[in-house]
Amino acid sequence: ERPLATSQYFARLTQRLVAAITAPTSEGVLYQADMRLRPSGNAGPLASSLNAFRIYQAESAWTWEHQALTRARVVAADDGLGQRIEAAIGDELSRQRDAGKVVDDVLEMRALMAKERPARHPFDLKLVGGGLVDLEFIAQSAQLLARKTIARPQAPTAQVLARLGEVDLVPEGARLALIHGVYSTVLQVMSAALSDPFRDDGWTDAFRELVAQLANAPSFSRLVEDLDEMRGEVRDAAARWYERARTL
Repeated sequence: ERPLATSQYFARLTQRLVAAITAPTSEGVLYQADMRLRPSGNAGPLASSLNAFRIYQAESAWTWEHQALTRARVVAADDGLGQRIEAAIGDELSRQRDAGKVVDDVLEMRALMAKERPARHPFDLKLVGGGLVDLEFIAQSAQLLARKTIARPQAPTAQVLARLGEVDLVPEGARLALIHGVYSTVLQVMSAALSDPFRDDGWTDAFRELVAQLANAPSFSRLVEDLDEMRGEVRDAAARWYERARTL
């Protein structure tokens, strides 16, 4: 046996982990792991030291990477490593930021997503204007600019939205949390029941009735109307939030 450098050992370990969870099986793939989103993209190391992580986040990470960091969670750790990682994340997310730049960066990223990844279907509730991404961007940008006020580190989006209502940063916060729940329910039903949710041939009358029922709508046509109104509410709330966020 030959000794391996720490960085080489964990790079190989990570490669094996990713290969295991993305391997095609008779029942499909367990997880789709997009490693292109790691620091420095495809050119970056698969495994990073904690010190390198700190330096990257403080000196090189873009605003969208800090948005993602607001959802970061430790999956497994030992010997106090988890606490050290949480502390590193907390230190980065707690630092003072230029509110105007954060808002500009978030809006620029949202516009780029709308251009490069447009909605594929009227029920693509993640990517449509006023959809799930817009709710997530409200919560993430708020975590970057008002983390101490929100006091919900790494909380799920719906919890952050509700909290924004409680602290009066986004008065519609409770309503946005409810809308987030409706969007999530519909998307989960689509994903579970249809092999390709964005092909119309899967949207039978029975399936539409099921979606409406699980979303607590009296009919599918009413659900369509409600979702259209919800998207408008989200767009309006987002515009008001970003205007206010610039002054934080």
